[in-house]
Amino acid sequence: MRKLVTQIYESVREGSSLADALTAHRSVLPPVYAGIVRAGEAGGSLGAVLSRLAEYLERGQALRESVRSAFVYPIVVLVMAGLSVTVPYAVVVPQLAPLFADAGQALPLAAEIVVGFGDALRDYWWLAALAVAGLVVLARTQLRQAAPRYRWDALVLRMPFIGDVVAKNEVARLSHTLATLLSNGVPLLTALPIVGDAVGNRVVAGGVESIAKSLNEGKGLAEPLGNARLFPKLAAHLVRVGEETGRLEEMLLTVADIYDSGVRRAVERMLALLVPALTIALGAFNAAIIISMLSAILSVYELPL
Repeated sequence: MRKLVTQIYESVREGSSLADALTAHRSVLPPVYAGIVRAGEAGGSLGAVLSRLAEYLERGQALRESVRSAFVYPIVVLVMAGLSVTVPYAVVVPQLAPLFADAGQALPLAAEIVVGFGDALRDYWWLAALAVAGLVVLARTQLRQAAPRYRWDALVLRMPFIGDVVAKNEVARLSHTLATLLSNGVPLLTALPIVGDAVGNRVVAGGVESIAKSLNEGKGLAEPLGNARLFPKLAAHLVRVGEETGRLEEMLLTVADIYDSGVRRAVERMLALLVPALTIALGAFNAAIIISMLSAILSVYELPL
């Protein structure tokens, strides 16, 4: 960060505008930053524009932090679930295997599966770790490419619960970014490509590009927004009201508020279902391990189960 600020300072010192200095670092700074600053420089209100940009960034950060905080408890549950499954398989089950081997009796199928999986986990855990690391690297590499990233983003939007959260988050981000640009004097035709770059989901970004093409044909914002199936009807209706009353920026901020709240509620509902489901699944899985081991022990000593 120190290096970045120094480079921006040197560019401005050499006669570049602040917007151009920010544009030179597109790989680090999103285009929306430069677009807002450029509008402030053109209108002679750079100080006020920077304050609004700070508010825009703080709002986005607050939403991200609230979502991350909501996921802390499920992540802890997932980690403990992984440990509670791995420890019996890797430590307890292999210690019981010699008992069954000395008895010289065939184990029940469920016990054979448990013992075999435990031996494989103990002997080849490193291979499983390498496989997981390889899959992560492969996924990250593929998602940097346009076509795989587009297919993945389309799949995410179709997922139950998750797709709804992502769609609402993208609508909120799009609305707030566009409102911030328009309120700082950026023309709508200039603002939409910047908004497309700011949107994280490539499918939604493609919808923004189609809306920009419709605007070039002389249509308003509400009509193509309503025709795009990616965007809710409520958002299109509020944008239409904003265009007709000359309060488009205010209505876009209202849309952002509505869908910010929708993201929080959707995350809360999803977690309310996820945590009990994980607990039940974990209990059932561990119960299956215990029952299979008990059945094997009882069969060794020829006791009725």
